[in-house]
Amino acid sequence: MTPLCILQDKMLPQAIEFGSETNVWSYVAGAVILVVGGLLIWRMVAVSRINGWKYRGAAIGNAEIFNRLCEANGLSRAEVFLMRKMVFDQRMENPLLPFVDPGVIDRYASRLNRNKQAMFSSIKERIFG
Repeated sequence: MTPLCILQDKMLPQAIEFGSETNVWSYVAGAVILVVGGLLIWRMVAVSRINGWKYRGAAIGNAEIFNRLCEANGLSRAEVFLMRKMVFDQRMENPLLPFVDPGVIDRYASRLNRNKQAMFSSIKERIFG
């Protein structure tokens, strides 16, 4: 017998044997936890990318329509941020309301300083003409 065959005869049974049944279930449970954890992290990252850059905590609802309306009206990033902040501050159920009712923008802007009032006036002019 060659030394390799002797080595294989001694090592092979130990390599195949996983140990007790408890160890096998521990490995399976660990693998399942890793897979589920990875899927959860992947999902959180995917959702954050889909929603895009938004004001933290702003409940925008249908962000895609909101973003398209902002883009269609030619709003800058700063103006989009102000619109999202307005929706968040007023806790609007329908975030598209400022694109339909100019009074919403006026009521919100009346509480702000003159610089922000001027920015909201510019936003209103772009949206409603």
